[in-house]
Amino acid sequence: MTKKKVTLYLDESVVKAAKVTAIATSLSESALVEQAIISYLGTKDIKGAKADLLNLLEEVAKTSKVSETPEDEIMDIAVKETKSIRKNRQISLLPKASNN
Repeated sequence: MTKKKVTLYLDESVVKAAKVTAIATSLSESALVEQAIISYLGTKDIKGAKADLLNLLEEVAKTSKVSETPEDEIMDIAVKETKSIRKNRQISLLPKASNN
């Protein structure tokens, strides 16, 4: 996969923690940040994520008359659904409460 250089603005404490963690895990800072983002997004398979989005758009098309719906409204629906999926994914990653 081709890598692309990006510039991020992060809190100093986050940068420091990333540097320390990268050293402790023998990873480059770049690899550490990439793994963290992949973990947060819940998928390593970008093609799979794109397929999920296409499936979502197909479902929206089936349940509404897309050709008669303004483009900005379609985008709003897609953004809301994406946020909902991400929220559910984050909830499913939370540790389960024990009944001790």
